[in-house]
Amino acid sequence: MRRLTGVLAVIALMLGATGQANAVLMLTGSGGAVLYQGPADYVTTSGTFTGAESTIIGMALTLGPNPLNATYSNSDVDFISNGKGGFAWSERILNSSGQAWNGLTVQINGGVPNFGDFVVTPISPIRVAISNLPPVPLTNPVITQTSLAGHPDVTVSLDELTATFTFATPVAAGSTVEIYMPIENLPLDSSFDLTETPIPAAAAAVPEPGTLLLLGAGLAGLGVGRKRWLTGADVV
Repeated sequence: MRRLTGVLAVIALMLGATGQANAVLMLTGSGGAVLYQGPADYVTTSGTFTGAESTIIGMALTLGPNPLNATYSNSDVDFISNGKGGFAWSERILNSSGQAWNGLTVQINGGVPNFGDFVVTPISPIRVAISNLPPVPLTNPVITQTSLAGHPDVTVSLDELTATFTFATPVAAGSTVEIYMPIENLPLDSSFDLTETPIPAAAAAVPEPGTLLLLGAGLAGLGVGRKRWLTGADVV
């Protein structure tokens, strides 16, 4: 088992880990699609880093658990313990649930220890803005941190197997949210699982039918009383 340390983008920069990934990534589940594999540049509160070997995928999530399996066709630079690796994983997520979200939880490998976890220092999972994706760019994609310094909008469990994102502004149905999740401690294989569960925004309270009837009757009574008062009619 290898140990990936620190911010994966920083490690990649320091060790010169650039160039395209050398294996084909296959995704199953959750409407996953590979948007990009190769070097990317990062702008974070810890600094700006360039050329980090990265994976960027697209997702379409509904309510409830959304399982995703990521499998490489063979050993990839992200899985090789050669001192040049880092597993920098970003997602562009489409809200396909028909309901706004207040948050999102992501669990790696079913929460089972020793099969990979999330990096928590010096930088943990964060919200980002992803730009310069193919086929447009002539340079690397850019992944920019949008979480505040210290990223208080993301909580990682003590076992580092679950990351919970909290959205100050709900993510509306049909819109997207983008996240970055550095991963470490993956075994020397070519597959891992993520389970992503949106947290729906609280729906506005709907009055009970009986309450609406009582309200209607009360308003009708007020209308009759007002009419009689205006016309000077006696109430029998």
